[in-house]
Amino acid sequence: MNASARWHRLDLPGNDEAHLLSVAAGYTLAGLARFRDEAGPVSLSYLVDIDKDWYTRSAVVMGTLPAGPYRIDVKAGRGRTWSFNGDPAPAVTGCVDFDLGFTPSTNILSIRRLALPVGAEAEVTVAWLPALGAKTLQPLRQLYRRIADDHYRYSCPDLPFDSTLRVNADGFVLDYPPLWEAA
Repeated sequence: MNASARWHRLDLPGNDEAHLLSVAAGYTLAGLARFRDEAGPVSLSYLVDIDKDWYTRSAVVMGTLPAGPYRIDVKAGRGRTWSFNGDPAPAVTGCVDFDLGFTPSTNILSIRRLALPVGAEAEVTVAWLPALGAKTLQPLRQLYRRIADDHYRYSCPDLPFDSTLRVNADGFVLDYPPLWEAA
């Protein structure tokens, strides 16, 4: 599988592009997000290593924030224990999926792993990077309900957030109102 998606940000000036590649032991999700937030310009590349069953193994995010260089390293270990920059992240123990709050690309992990038929729904709790500069990961409940071949009702009840996502045949979110739309 080799798939790509591009988005324009709707709430701030910016864009994102991601590529999903098949590798010997699973998949790699690689992307580049550039946008301007209230503090200034942000440019971040990300690389997520995923096993053949769509479970996150590790992730690296690096680039620049208005405050300067930025890098995080995330790893998922046995028993779904997680580390953040080498330190244990016990709050997200048991989480299967990884979610970057600044890009719609990581939704593909849950969408592909769940493989919901139309009409079905599932709740997942992800290891979430809530904000740039965060010192650790947080758990975030996400509800996916597949309402058509190319649409999911998506919500995060703890935020709260609710949207209808349009996806392509590969599972990439194309439209993520009110934050992103396909380029």
